[in-house]
Order: sequence, then C-alpha cells, then structure tokens
Amino acid sequence: MTRSPRRWIWRIALAVTVVAIAALATTQYRTVLGALAGSTAEQREDSCLPGRSVPLLDSPHVSEEQAARTRYNSVPATSGPHYAFAANTGIYSSPVPEPSFVHTMEHGHVVIAYSPTLAAADVHVLEEITRRHSDDVLLTPYPGLEHGVALAAWGRLLTLDDADEPTVVAFVTTLAGRYDHGWLADPCH
Repeated sequence: MTRSPRRWIWRIALAVTVVAIAALATTQYRTVLGALAGSTAEQREDSCLPGRSVPLLDSPHVSEEQAARTRYNSVPATSGPHYAFAANTGIYSSPVPEPSFVHTMEHGHVVIAYSPTLAAADVHVLEEITRRHSDDVLLTPYPGLEHGVALAAWGRLLTLDDADEPTVVAFVTTLAGRYDHGWLADPCH
C-alpha cells in the first residue's frame, strides 16, 4: 500500500501550524494572537509614569449584551472586556462606547475623554492636541465625567480640571505605543 504524498504534505503543514501557534502564544510574539482574543491582565507598575496606575482587568472580546453587564475599575476604563473591533483614533463629537475605546487603548493608543460640560475653549485645545497626535489619540466626550478631562492609557489614568496642554501632551507622548496586546515599551528605563 502506497501513501499519498498529499497526505504527508497536509500532516507536515498541520504540525508546522500547531508549533507556530504554540510559539506565538508563549513568547513575546503573543501579541499576534492577542489581536484575535484580547489580553490577559499582566500587571506592570511604573511609578515614573504620569497619572496613576489602575489594576489591569482581563480583556476578552465581548458582545454588546456582555458589555452592558461589564463593570470597570476606573472612570473611564483603562482595561477590561471590550468589543472585537477598536474605534479609530481621531476626534469624535458624540460619545464613543467604552468597550470600543478600551480596545483602542489595548492597541497602544491614548483616550482623552472630557465632560460634556467642559468649556469650548478647552475642547478646542484637546482637538488641536489630537490633530497633532492623530495616530495616537482618540478624543471623545464622556458623559461619565461630571467635569474636566480624563487621560487614559492601558493601565494608567490621569484626571484634570481643564485641558492643561503640557500635561496632556506629556501623557500622550509618554504612554502612546507602550502597550499593544502586551508590553512593548518601558518608558521608565
């Protein structure tokens, strides 16, 4: 009985695929797989960074129904369950759903959330900063804030009474790109 060469090719291809997936899931390249399933809560304390550290939550992809039952550990959220698709960076005039912008942060972007009562001049400052850092920032009104501005990155949060431009820019430039389904950069060292 002869064996088909095609069968062997398929078996070899399957074996290579299994080994590759295992390697991606257990090395620094696990970020590739994170894009498919979300992130686990791998803590990183960096006291040199702006804002305060917020304990990370596991961050699986969830449905709208599951997201409605989700409770985050900060306002706004800095990690946790989120939709499978991230919101694009840019300026939004209406609120971006929290599960969408959490996914945006999971890809290393910064969210600038502001109270709907924030002065128009402060909103303008935030829009200008967002335009200058268009690849890194999502700007959204956030009804969960009674006043002021919240700067959020993966596991970091800083609240301000107004749009203090040097503080906002320092937060963005320090924390953008630090995390993308895994820690990519250590700005403290």
